[in-house]
Amino acid sequence: MQTQSDFLSSLQQQAHQSFQRFGIVIQGESSWQDALVSEFHKTQMYQRWFCVGDFGLENAYSVSPKQGHMLLGRECDVLLFDARNGFDANSFTAALGSLVGGGLLIVITESRQPTNFAQQWMHKQWEKLVVIEQDKALPTAPDIKQAEKESHYTEQEHAISLIEKVVTGHRKRPLVLTADRGRGKTSALGIACANLLQQKPLRILITAPSIKAVEPVYQHALRLLPNAQRIKKDRLELGQGAIQFIAPDELLSSRPECDLLLVDEAAAIPVPMLKSITEHYHRLVFSTTIHGYEGCGRGFTIKFVDWLQKQRSGMKTWHMTQPIRWSMNDALESWLYDAFLLDAELTHHQLNQVDSISLSKADKDDLISQPSLLRECFALLVNAHYQTSPNDLIHLLQDDNSQLYFAKQDNAVVGVILAVEEGGLDAELVEEIQLGKRRPKGHLAPITIANHLGFPNVAKLSTQRVMRIAVHPALQGKGIGQKMLQKLEQMAAKHIAYLSTSFGATEELVHFWRQSNFRAIRLGSMRDAASGCYSVLMVKACDSKQTAWVDESQALFEEMLSNNVADVYPKLEASIFRALLPQPLGMSPLHPAKLLLIECYADGGNSYESVSAWLQQWLLNLGLNSASDLMISKLFLNRSWTECAQQFGLPGRKQVEQQLRDEVKHIWNDLHCKQ
Repeated sequence: MQTQSDFLSSLQQQAHQSFQRFGIVIQGESSWQDALVSEFHKTQMYQRWFCVGDFGLENAYSVSPKQGHMLLGRECDVLLFDARNGFDANSFTAALGSLVGGGLLIVITESRQPTNFAQQWMHKQWEKLVVIEQDKALPTAPDIKQAEKESHYTEQEHAISLIEKVVTGHRKRPLVLTADRGRGKTSALGIACANLLQQKPLRILITAPSIKAVEPVYQHALRLLPNAQRIKKDRLELGQGAIQFIAPDELLSSRPECDLLLVDEAAAIPVPMLKSITEHYHRLVFSTTIHGYEGCGRGFTIKFVDWLQKQRSGMKTWHMTQPIRWSMNDALESWLYDAFLLDAELTHHQLNQVDSISLSKADKDDLISQPSLLRECFALLVNAHYQTSPNDLIHLLQDDNSQLYFAKQDNAVVGVILAVEEGGLDAELVEEIQLGKRRPKGHLAPITIANHLGFPNVAKLSTQRVMRIAVHPALQGKGIGQKMLQKLEQMAAKHIAYLSTSFGATEELVHFWRQSNFRAIRLGSMRDAASGCYSVLMVKACDSKQTAWVDESQALFEEMLSNNVADVYPKLEASIFRALLPQPLGMSPLHPAKLLLIECYADGGNSYESVSAWLQQWLLNLGLNSASDLMISKLFLNRSWTECAQQFGLPGRKQVEQQLRDEVKHIWNDLHCKQ
């Protein structure tokens, strides 16, 4: 009679022969599960084992349950994942990318019945794999045909040649390289770098949301360049040539010269930053993952690639579909995409009237039993928000305070809101928050307002924070988002004091929320590591009796921002500053002497130093909609004359100041023509 360990060994052999990957779930008592894993490990010690969880197996590489991303760029034959003490979906999906064709995924799960919707969902997904249960007969092995011999490298080889052509061909002909996970996209970057450095010394820059994401670039370059040296984590040198990593924000602030710039995981970099990169660098490769935990890439395709095609008509695109680490039509990959909705596709809709849209709150029980609605909603979220991840799916189903709202027209889902209820905190907790002693999870808006704004009583109120809002890309710009927020407010007004939202500030997004009468009351002092943006908190009172604190918060925020922006936000974009302060601040009228100095400065008189403070007051009184990026950069963000000259393509101070005078004169004349 075949033992469970023998059964696992036979599956391993079958997987190896087919170059497929199999998923096995082991259910039972913990001691029995550990014994089975240990027994199987003894027979397969020659295999490369990775463990996510604390197993302590000999010669196995182990990471903690939430550190599956640490396995990126590495390969294993057996991936052991312990899901008994909580489940991190991001860690799981990242780790699974390290399992090669012919490998086994072994998941150890709890045997007890699911107690929440997330566990119910995952229980259904585990059942679709091969399940070995304690004291039960062995399951039937999957029927997998032997894989046909195929070349796994033809698409990658073509990608490598296209990358090299960016350097050897004409300028301003960028390459956009897209791929599903496991297709060797980042490896192709590394191989191309090695080939180029062998030909001549080049300075190659590579940027990405994190250096971990591009580790395979260095690994493959080192493999092909035995004489190269790795200088720290971020630099590889071969003679006078080098591959240097640089963070996206540092790239744009320092603008170092290079012969080739690689932008990896471009979908996770804000589109305005990608546009700035394109305008400054002329030999560019943008690469990004379209499916998988890194982010969808589809929003990137819609928003950025369309723009790039208009700006750089000679650009090329190449999409890699051929897996390198496993066989085509890998069953485990299909299961992964289905289980975490990573391949949820948008449906096409035609809109009749915006007024006919309805907004409904999704029942989580229905989402589990009828996942088609959940799939439609997640397709919109993944398309619109590069940070949407498998953990978002689990969190939505698991957290009682998280809710999904969907907008429909003629039975078609056209928009979706992911929201969470926060606040209602007691006085004692609020006081501890103010003193920095406590920071309870799940209350971002109330904690920020109590701790940073000086309105502790607001933390006692309830809020619904909009974490994500998405509208079908074919229907954007028609007011659907505003209509959805109006309906959400109507639904929430019975039990919610105010709506809130926090997001990486871009000019476009700030304008969107302003159109729905949300008001900015706080800008975070650190840029978000993923988006590269400062996070802004915006709010809207649902009850007319609650508007006083919103008015006061906004006024204090605008006062702080206008007075201290250069000190607190030294690298803030002028467009964001303008978007946050578009309206006149209602300050005291300027003294006639100040106005005379401004008029004279516009005509070439006095000095910048004698009038700059009055120019600031004057513009804030008018509202910054009339102020150019150059005016904001010099007057408010305190950029040096040299920095302004570089940023706006001018020779030096003389030309920058003349343009500043001309713009002041233009605003002065416009103002007096209207009077």
